[in-house]
This record gives sequence, C-alpha cells and structure tokens, in this order.
Amino acid sequence: MANQDFHWTPEDLAWAAGLFEGEGCIALSRPAATRPQVQWNLVLASTDLDVLERLQTVVGMGQISGPRDRGHKLHWVWCVSRREHVRLLLEAMLPWLGSRRRARAEECLAFFEANPPGMHRSSLCKAGLHVRTEENVRVSVDEQGRVRRRCIPCAQASSRRYYEKTREVA
Repeated sequence: MANQDFHWTPEDLAWAAGLFEGEGCIALSRPAATRPQVQWNLVLASTDLDVLERLQTVVGMGQISGPRDRGHKLHWVWCVSRREHVRLLLEAMLPWLGSRRRARAEECLAFFEANPPGMHRSSLCKAGLHVRTEENVRVSVDEQGRVRRRCIPCAQASSRRYYEKTREVA
C-alpha cells in the first residue's frame, strides 16, 4: 500500500498534521495477554465530532468512537491502530510536525523498521520496546539465586529519567 492509494494533497496533510500536532498523540500499547505485540496508535480526542469526521475523510483511515463522558463535556476519539496505516500517516505528516511530536513519530517509525510485523512479546524486553539480544540484555543472579534479565536500553532510559528528576529537585 503506497501513499498515492490515499490521494493525499499537501494541503490535506498539512491540515491533518496541524490538528494532530495540537490535539493528537502517538500512543504505545504494551504487550498483554490478549495482545502479544506492541501496538502503536495515533489518537486524537475532540469535543467536535465534525472535526474528527473531516479528519477521517481527509486521511481515509481511522475509527471514531464515542461519545464518551468523563465528567465534563462529551468527546469523541479518532484512532488509527493498523500498523501500516500508522506508518504511512506518520511518514506523510512528518514534515509538518513540531520537534516533540516529530521525535515521537521517528521513535515509532524506527521501532517499525527494527521490529517486523508478528514479533511475539517473548522476543521483546519487558517494556515491549526492544528486541532481546545478547548485546542488549544484562543477566545477573540475585541473593536468592534467581536469574534476572534487564534490558540495557530500558535501564539506561530509566537512569536518565531518575538523574533528570533528581537534578530538578536539587
């Protein structure tokens, strides 16, 4: 499936990317018993159903659910979860995304490139973000003799977050 199958114009993509930049998110769903794979989703919630319907028409993909009531105004949610559609739409909107959203989109696209479809959760780290290899897993034995495996990239990210958090407090 290629971009031309969706017949996107630059104006449509710019409008969709602007809306997504302001209101959307690139969400990562971790593996679960019912879903053994990591799943990336494009999600946008709005109180304006007509805006979501226009977005769905413009990009030609995604499902709208709702209305939902979380104690205040009713809102609807547009979501794209099919892997190929997430990839195509992120690649198409990338030039119009801001730096923070672009970084998340590039993280998602890099994950897709590194992890082919159908990868089972047992071949991924506990967080579901990295493929388990000898190079990126630290194996240790605790006091009770249990073998512990820790994903090195996840451990490094955790250390970075802890370091940044302690620097903010100091």
